[in-house]
Amino acid sequence: VMACNIFPNPFTDTVSITLESVVNYIQCEIFNLQGKSVYANQYQGTKTIYLELSGLDSGVYIIRISNNEGTNTSNIFKY
Repeated sequence: VMACNIFPNPFTDTVSITLESVVNYIQCEIFNLQGKSVYANQYQGTKTIYLELSGLDSGVYIIRISNNEGTNTSNIFKY
């Protein structure tokens, strides 16, 4: 499973995701607690991803980051 660091958590507007190494392809998806996808994007050739999430309501979300090496799922909290 791919290692990554998600910060800050809790966040207000922006989340940064730092991967252990540069990846050719990565899928990032965020779900609310009802299981509805509220954000989805794909990235290529990067080690750091910045997500602009100011449009989300305050609360708890599930972030899923995946590529061919595996999937990392974590909770994130928006103020």
